[in-house]
Amino acid sequence: MRYIFDLVHHFLTANSRHGTHSPFVYSLAEQVLYNKTNISNRNKQELPNSLNLPYNWLISRILKHWGMRSVLVVDSLNAFKIGYQKSKARKSAFYLPIEHATDQALSVCLAASPFSAVFIGRIYSSAITKRQWQHLKEHPSVSLSIDLFHFGILIQKDTKQVEHFKLRFPYFFK
Repeated sequence: MRYIFDLVHHFLTANSRHGTHSPFVYSLAEQVLYNKTNISNRNKQELPNSLNLPYNWLISRILKHWGMRSVLVVDSLNAFKIGYQKSKARKSAFYLPIEHATDQALSVCLAASPFSAVFIGRIYSSAITKRQWQHLKEHPSVSLSIDLFHFGILIQKDTKQVEHFKLRFPYFFK
């Protein structure tokens, strides 16, 4: 019951593309979240099989928009392996289940490249995960957070200003 209340509350308090004041987030909302062109091409080939989520199509579109080829699924065991294999890529993307989203794992993922995006799943599944999401947003390496209710995105990029956005999930694409 609380989940439904959180969903309705999020929908009513979240912004659409017109409520964002960041060009980076506005372009994401305009060109990816609310863009209905080519929606039938919900390509999941860039995502690993272990990432079997109902919104894979949206993660795939976000990755394509940011010029990323794939996302690495991080569990508690391989989070530290990433630290030893720092990518020379300018951009990297990770999926970190909320259960494994520790400060250490987040630090390692965000330090992988100059632009790192970490997708965190099921951020509203319980009161504990909501508190964990709030805590992760305050991590010193996070410069931008985007809350889409079903998942959140934590981004480290070269910027001085820290911003947090809550956007409506594009339910009308289902």
